Amino acid sequence: MSWIPKRLIRSTFDSIKTAIKSNERLHSLLYDLENVNRFENLTIHEVMLADYTRLDPYAAGIRRAVKPGDVVVDLGCGTGILSMFAAQQNPEKVFAIDHGNIIEFAKRLAAHNGVTCIDFVRANSRDFSPDRKVDVIIHEQMGSFLFNENMLENLMDLKKRVLKPTGKIVPARYEFYLEPVCLKKEYRVPFIWENNIHGVDFSALKDDELYKQVDTKFKAGNKVQRESRSSCGALEYYLCKPEPLLKFDLNSMNSVDDIAKSFTSRKRVTHSGGCDGISIYFKTIFDDDITFDTALDSPNTAWWPPFFRIPRREFEANDVIALTLRIDKWHDQRSWSIDFQ
Repeated sequence: MSWIPKRLIRSTFDSIKTAIKSNERLHSLLYDLENVNRFENLTIHEVMLADYTRLDPYAAGIRRAVKPGDVVVDLGCGTGILSMFAAQQNPEKVFAIDHGNIIEFAKRLAAHNGVTCIDFVRANSRDFSPDRKVDVIIHEQMGSFLFNENMLENLMDLKKRVLKPTGKIVPARYEFYLEPVCLKKEYRVPFIWENNIHGVDFSALKDDELYKQVDTKFKAGNKVQRESRSSCGALEYYLCKPEPLLKFDLNSMNSVDDIAKSFTSRKRVTHSGGCDGISIYFKTIFDDDITFDTALDSPNTAWWPPFFRIPRREFEANDVIALTLRIDKWHDQRSWSIDFQ
């Protein structure tokens, strides 16, 4: 292929990527393929298995939801830990589905633990058709942005095709938050032009054309400018009382389209001071007394807390902050847009 101009090769690949991104179904399938490789890494599973903030509620929620004689589907079983939680409840059958090699480890672990009621199915869930309707679908399809592991698409597809009308998804209830926050000083990452370090002033770079060319994600105005990562323990304070931007229950939904793709919230400042950006987190609700969340002031979980920087701004108590979230593709946070007023 050395004779083919590199410009033509790049142009062809760009055209293919554009075609895939413009087709929701193709884009979703491409994500599924990428996800296989990501979760083949045992280190990721070691981190998740060490996360008792997550596993303890899962064990309690599955224990309450799965009854003796039930037929259960574990969507994206990974190491099979959720399937084995379900197996402890004496179900008739657990179908453990995963499309990656990790399912071979799950088989070995089930055999080692003497668990015989699990059928391991290596397949994409969209190709899974059991010989009977099931009572419970269990899953851990949440990404750090909640929706970015194809949770809505995968679960709505399985619900429509394999779940009994009286069946349930576990967990099913979620709250999704966007909160203006101030971070502790050691966790802040100012924009380069905000820095004044021991008398060295970087403000000359604020409107510099070279800076805008290098930083291709720079946007003017009130657009939230860049995704970053923070960590539990980074929070100095919330500027407003945390309230969910979105609540939903998968058991009462029939389609991904049951949730709007644009949300606006007007929040009153309760803690005056500086704002470093927007923290995104979610709460998972198995039952009113069985929950966990990924907030910056909650116990650490395997999910890293997404954080979107803004140029630091000062607010007074009773000021109003307007936040608007627009979503193009649920599973692709790069398609999301956040306005901050």
